[in-house]
Amino acid sequence: MLFYSVFFLSLPGFSQNIPYPVVPDWESSPEGHVATGLGLADINGDGWKDIIVANGNDIHRQHLVVYYNRGDGSFNPVPDWESQDIDYHGQLAVSDLNADGWPDVAVSVYIGPEGFSSPGKLKIYFNNQGVLEDEPSFVSYDYYTFSCAMGDADGDGDLDIATTGGDPIKAWMITERYFITITELFQISPNGHPRSNSVRWMLTLVIWIKMANWTLLLPTRPIPITYILPMTLAK
Repeated sequence: MLFYSVFFLSLPGFSQNIPYPVVPDWESSPEGHVATGLGLADINGDGWKDIIVANGNDIHRQHLVVYYNRGDGSFNPVPDWESQDIDYHGQLAVSDLNADGWPDVAVSVYIGPEGFSSPGKLKIYFNNQGVLEDEPSFVSYDYYTFSCAMGDADGDGDLDIATTGGDPIKAWMITERYFITITELFQISPNGHPRSNSVRWMLTLVIWIKMANWTLLLPTRPIPITYILPMTLAK
């Protein structure tokens, strides 16, 4: 279930009137969705921001969905659009990746269809003049990722995608995919493995650099975070 909510912390000597109700103004219907990633963007170009939600987490394989704004700030309790594919979706990011004037949606898929034994991936749903494509036209090769963000990583004027992720306990298994590996202490391991057996989680950072025709670049071996040696991965 998805709902609006506002949380605030009261500190000694700090007082402020928060102009929000103590209960949500809107709630989605209980469709069994495990809502994980959320974005706000005008998907259909009517001037009102819509709600995009990635469902699934590591609980169920579910859809990416969109709740369209009714044009008055309200929303239907059930999704107005949903993807045809399902996955263990994590976080998402929304922006105009291909500079056509329409916001696109990138989604991190935490784990694969077989669960924790299989890695996830990164997907992109491009916006076709107001409607997201039913299935993502860009899908990366498999790796564990839970979050993604967009920004101009290489300063060339267009948007790139950065993803982070990890795998509990046996995280060292993903280092053979040659991403940047970072321990809990944010130290680079020379051989791509945790420095201590006490490190139970290891994060990965992947920078996807946008090239012409949506060719992407990513690291080919464990490297310092300040330097990226890319190889080409076509759309």
